[in-house]
Formats: sequence, C-alpha cells, structure tokens
Amino acid sequence: MTGETDAVTRLGMPQRTARARLIVVARAQDAGDYERVLAPARKGAELGEDAAYVEAMISGPAHLGLGLAGVGRHEEALATFEQAVTQGATFEVEPRFTSRATAMWAGVLRELFEIEEARRLNEHAIALGEEARFPGSQVSGKIDLLLLDVIAGEVGRAESAWPSLWDAAAQTKGWHQWLWTTRLLHAKAEIPLGAGRAEQALEAALEALATAERYRRRKYVQASRLSLGRALHDLGRIEEALAELGRALPGAQELAHPPTIWSTAVALARVRADADDDDGAEEAHGLARRALDQFATGLSETRRARFLASPYLEAEITLAR
Repeated sequence: MTGETDAVTRLGMPQRTARARLIVVARAQDAGDYERVLAPARKGAELGEDAAYVEAMISGPAHLGLGLAGVGRHEEALATFEQAVTQGATFEVEPRFTSRATAMWAGVLRELFEIEEARRLNEHAIALGEEARFPGSQVSGKIDLLLLDVIAGEVGRAESAWPSLWDAAAQTKGWHQWLWTTRLLHAKAEIPLGAGRAEQALEAALEALATAERYRRRKYVQASRLSLGRALHDLGRIEEALAELGRALPGAQELAHPPTIWSTAVALARVRADADDDDGAEEAHGLARRALDQFATGLSETRRARFLASPYLEAEITLAR
C-alpha cells in the first residue's frame, strides 16, 4: 500500500468518517454540484473538530468555502476560508492542507476582482506548498497567478508562464493532472483572446471544451463554451457564435454560478446586438444585470462598493449596465 493509504488505515473511525465526507464533497465539487457540497462539507468540518482531525478541520471549511462561492455566496465563503487557514496555522505541522486552503481563498478573491490581495495569497500558498513539499498547491497557485495576469491584461507574462505549467501537469499523475489540464487548456484559449488572436483562441477553446466534457467538469465546460463563443464572435462568425452562446447560457444557469451567468449573458448580448436582434440583446442584458445585482447584494457594503467600482468588472460587463 502507498504511504497515504497506510495513513488512512491508521485513522480511527471518527477521522475516517470525516475524511469520507471530504471525499464526497471533493467529487461533487469536481462535477460542479455546488449546492450538494454545502451540507456534507459543513458536516465534515464539524466531524473534524469533534475528532480533533486536523485535515478535516482545515479542508472541511475550505471545501465549504468553495461550495458557497460556487452558488455565489462569496462573503460567507471568505469567512470560512479565513477559518480554515487560521486552523491550519494553529494546528498543522507541515502546511499541506493550509496551502490548499490559501490557494482556494485566493481564487474566490479573484472572482471579486480583488486582484492584488488574490495575488498576495497565491504567492503565500506557493510558499506554504514549498515548505510542505506539496506540489499541488505550488502548481495550482502558479496557474492562479497566470489567470490573474490574464484578467489584468498581462497577456505576454501569462503566455510565457504557460509552457512550464503544462509540463508540470504532464508529469503529474491522478486527479491533479486532469484538474490542471482542464484549467490550463481554458487559459490557453483565454490568452489569445486577450491578445486579439481569435483563430488561435478558437482552436484552443475547442480543445478545452472537449477535455472538460471528457472529465465532466461542468464549470470548465461552461467556461470553455464562453471562450468558444467569444472567439467565434471575434472572427465574425455570428450565427455560430449565437448558437454556441445560446447553448452556453442554459448551462450557466443550471450551474448557478453568478459570475458564469452574467459573463455568458453579456457575451450573448453582444453577439445578438451585432446580429441586429435588439430585443434579444436587451433580454440578455437584463439577465446579466439581475445576476450581477443579486450577487452584489450578498457582499458586505465595503466589498460591494469595491467590486462594483472595479475596472475589471467594468470591462467585463459594460454592455449590461
């Protein structure tokens, strides 16, 4: 047996129960079933506390935070990540799970366009991963930094970082490999979109979509469909873009992740406007506005003000206002 399997067999029943809950949660998150994550993640965290099982004390609230962010409850998610990282700093000898939780925390801040704070946490997660000799959070953190560069318009820096990260993914086995592969292939489409290379973006988006569908990663299926629709629009292939984004929007609504909903709706509105479908464009604009407004009401007053004033948000949703 592997060392990890041996470690699991040495756990007592309460610890095994908590760990089993976390496995269920992780699988549901990979499938994009965020609402289904919440109850078992909360229970896993509680079981970890009761059993004094450090992994569950950190990963339980971290997975709960991911689930909350998945359904747009970002303010609550940030509080649970802070709890996870605080637990880790207090109880974990080697910060393996703390580094993962820190990277997850940064990802939620990225969706709020808190770019500098997300970058700081990602860099901290990478440092913790190096301390724990845990490549998972090191590579994940570096992928997150690449995505921050794409948002910030640092496309050249993101493009330079991509090949070494792809090599790291190729040399990894198990779930980390397909997790990193789906994320990197989506980034491979977003980089040329940001650089105005629509033909290259189209090819990369098709590859990203096929890979996300193969591994049934709904979040990245939707993200790749959005990239594909935007690439088709940039190439002037309006009818194909309408068809692709028309398929993407119901999937985004089913996923129930607000940033995915409004970004897809805005992209569809832009294509409908270019197709001279003013009523359809206004309908999509309205959907984007409602998703954005409902999401923003769940943020604290201070964070909401920063979020709504973000130039990165403005660039993404200009036509929805």
